[in-house]
Amino acid sequence: MPQRLPSFALAIAFLFLGSAGCKPPVPPWAAPLDDSTVDTYSFEGQLVLDPSRHDVAGAQILLNGVAMAAVEGPPGTLTIAVAPGPPLRDKNVFEADVPLLAGGNAVYKTKFFYLPPGKASAFEIEDPADLLTGPLAHNRKGDFMLSNDRARFVVQQANVRDLHSVGQYGGNLIDAELLSNPGNDNFFEMSTSVNVESVINATSVTVLNDGQDGTAAIVEACGPDDLLDYINASSQVEAFGVVLPAGLDDQDYEVEGCTQYVLEPRMAGDPGNRVTVTTTIFNNGPDTVELFPGDYLNGMGELEQYTRLDDFSGLFFDAGIGELTAIPGLSSFSYFGFGQGAGTSYGRIGLASTGSALVDSSFSTSGVSFVLTENSVTNILLPGVDPPTLSIDPGDNAAFSRVFVVGDGSASDVIDAEIELLGTLHGTLQGCVTVGGVPAPGARVAVGPVNAGRIQELASAWVTDAAGCYEGSVPVGSFSVAAAKEGVPYEGGGILPLLHPVLIADGGVTVQDIALPATGRLRVVVEDPNLPGADKALPARISVVGADPSPEPVITFNFLGFFVDDSGTFNDITKDPLPSGITAAKYTGADGIVEFDVEPGAYEVVVSRGTEYSRHSENVVIVANATETVDAELTRVLDTTGFVSSDYHVHSINSPDSRISLRNRVEQFAGEGVENFIATDHDARTDPNPTIQAEGLTAWLKGTIGEEITTFDTGHYNGYPLGIDPERPSGGSTDWARPEPPGQDFPSNGAYIRSPEEIHDEVLNQLDSNGNPLNTSNQVVVHVNHIGSHFGPLKIDTSQEPPQSFLGPGEPEGFRLDPGVANFFHHFPALELWNGSTNGAQNEFLIERIGVWMNLLNQGLPTTFIADTDTHTFLNLRTAGARTWTAAPDDAPDTINPEHIGRSVLGGRATGGQGLYVQTRLVESDDANNEASLGWNRSTTLTTAGDGDVTLVIDVQAPIWAPFDVVEVYANAETFPVGFNDG
Repeated sequence: MPQRLPSFALAIAFLFLGSAGCKPPVPPWAAPLDDSTVDTYSFEGQLVLDPSRHDVAGAQILLNGVAMAAVEGPPGTLTIAVAPGPPLRDKNVFEADVPLLAGGNAVYKTKFFYLPPGKASAFEIEDPADLLTGPLAHNRKGDFMLSNDRARFVVQQANVRDLHSVGQYGGNLIDAELLSNPGNDNFFEMSTSVNVESVINATSVTVLNDGQDGTAAIVEACGPDDLLDYINASSQVEAFGVVLPAGLDDQDYEVEGCTQYVLEPRMAGDPGNRVTVTTTIFNNGPDTVELFPGDYLNGMGELEQYTRLDDFSGLFFDAGIGELTAIPGLSSFSYFGFGQGAGTSYGRIGLASTGSALVDSSFSTSGVSFVLTENSVTNILLPGVDPPTLSIDPGDNAAFSRVFVVGDGSASDVIDAEIELLGTLHGTLQGCVTVGGVPAPGARVAVGPVNAGRIQELASAWVTDAAGCYEGSVPVGSFSVAAAKEGVPYEGGGILPLLHPVLIADGGVTVQDIALPATGRLRVVVEDPNLPGADKALPARISVVGADPSPEPVITFNFLGFFVDDSGTFNDITKDPLPSGITAAKYTGADGIVEFDVEPGAYEVVVSRGTEYSRHSENVVIVANATETVDAELTRVLDTTGFVSSDYHVHSINSPDSRISLRNRVEQFAGEGVENFIATDHDARTDPNPTIQAEGLTAWLKGTIGEEITTFDTGHYNGYPLGIDPERPSGGSTDWARPEPPGQDFPSNGAYIRSPEEIHDEVLNQLDSNGNPLNTSNQVVVHVNHIGSHFGPLKIDTSQEPPQSFLGPGEPEGFRLDPGVANFFHHFPALELWNGSTNGAQNEFLIERIGVWMNLLNQGLPTTFIADTDTHTFLNLRTAGARTWTAAPDDAPDTINPEHIGRSVLGGRATGGQGLYVQTRLVESDDANNEASLGWNRSTTLTTAGDGDVTLVIDVQAPIWAPFDVVEVYANAETFPVGFNDG
């Protein structure tokens, strides 16, 4: 180990004389000593020479080969002041070339390490051990790391094309973590936008400074502009009757962008958890360009979103926790974790860097947010109100800056940084939360101004730490603070939280503890007495029915009546609210047991496991400081032998608009009695089977790898069973937009997205990163999801023979489609005709979709009916909805083969619905052995009757809790229009 010496001691080492007047041997370099470590950012080197032997004034000092200035002090002493910067490195050599008075020269060297604490570093990742890990970590070898002793950030390598949310190109910030919370990265990506619909397609990423010299570590990504195919803002705003200005709609400019990611060293008192991001746009064209730049952000993890309004917007609008559609002015944009994402937080803070008088604003939908730099989204929706953010003359450039923050689990982590960076007058608010006198980790704390007895806007928000405490910066002013925790009554026992007034003074510290009342607990044990063997444990869902004694206080954001969003004071209610009348919804694990907090009161506990099982209902009274136990027995009541209960459309944490962990998702489907689910994340491929195995659920559940191929305008398509490409962060998403050379991905250059037929072909013939076939199954299915989003915009009339699309002049180009394609109808082997869990989903099928299906069948186009849930959520019980029972040679979950699933769909061997299980057979009237059915072992689903007569046999099963009284049969039904699309 190298010797470590504090810098103040280096200057005095070895400056002494021996006792008898004779000099002992003195190392010429008194500081730093050879093989020592310098642990301060600035320090002094000192060379001690003998004036009787050395020409002190003639000495030349080099640091790593670079000449350094030296100051002569006491006789024979030379001092060299060294500050952070070149030529310092981690390992260094001081070299002195000193003339001798007797003639000749002497060379003296000392080697030392320069390792002050908090030093920043930047490097290309070569060792897999350096990679960040976690649910959303998608860094790879070849990406670039920025790190210090508190945080790590990853910038993706150049020349990446991977259609997955906003992560289409490289050069963006993709992963971040605190060293105190490793292995839990829950952030997907921040992608630099050049002009709303276009982003930087990085063709180079380089380390400008690796940080070894003690200054900031810097990584730079450069490239031309290209369309972000995942976003087509022009078609999105048309839904609001707005047309984007010509310069924004798919406009190709002759520009290049370079983004620098700068991590400063963490010196004493510095937080060290922030990267400054500065993007410079260079105009290489002949004309002035006017741009609306910013960033696309997609958290995608188990994260809740909070957008803090700027002071001016806060005078007119109220905002809480949740995804708000349009924010006219914001001061910071943040995410903070829940569930397995607890302890993580991330955020973006805009810096006044363009000269604009406006602040940042945002537009969010389906988990993706566009943060517009120093301008208002109203200037895009209502152009001409204010000028674009950047106006760049030919040959000139302009830049904009922001800061990205990683924290330890609260929105306040980002707000603290915002307050410091913007110089806001503030004080500190701190305290601890208890439940029944016991510290309450994971409690939510909110502070803000009050109106009508409620917090109307959040000034900051916390998730309490392991000790149940919180602390952070709050702008000066008079506010109130309150706390809440899942399953715990509000302080005071009312339906609204007790508000504690606090006065925040500049530089002051305010302490406010909060004591929540004691709560009760519910323990549920579920068994199936008919299971073979001694282990009777059964995965199941537990619903606690009753009025919520402590409902979430709602904060309504109303943007001039155009965008109205309800948000929460403590929790995000925009994404996954519980159904009305349900106080809690939980799932057991493989052991059939779950236990959780429930507020004192009277409830009905309902234990269920989907259509094929009975259910258990029991009234309970929960009291404080006690655990109520419910023992439930469920049994299988439907016989579905030979058919696998399947959900063909399931989203989880790898979808931009779903924040459900894989662990929660597999527990949920096992508890709902689904035996096989197809993981169909948006433009990503997920294998749920390792998680199923880790949770001990292989006897109950199987996963099939799929993908929802998510075009912006022309429909969504599920593909399965598919392969995974481990070289790509998406796992091998289908490139429905078609790759183009950098800078050329614009319709004006003839770059169009793939047609539906081409998408189908691409799935069947896709190659992996090494040029090998990726989807090797010969039973791959591609089907159309929620078919209105496909047949509607493409104006496909299925009553035509053959079906025909009727897009008018200019309409294909609006969808970035090739206008040379005469007909965008393509026959897919299956259609998702019923998706969801409500009566509305059933009505969509019966009123809007069944006619499309019948038109295709009547034209001799075999099309398999698919029923599923399209679930993105966890609490709202959508997973209890529609499903498709699929024929298989063995329906035990641990024997399910994805090849069999694909074969059955391609062959029409599936039956779908919700609550009921229906099987049908066709039997020739004159020959009972001539039978067609959906079963795996039947030779055909078709029958031919010599006399033209067949008997339709219908078998219907249902649990007693799902009664039915009418069976309707549609055969070769005549269809009629129920809507028109100008086609």
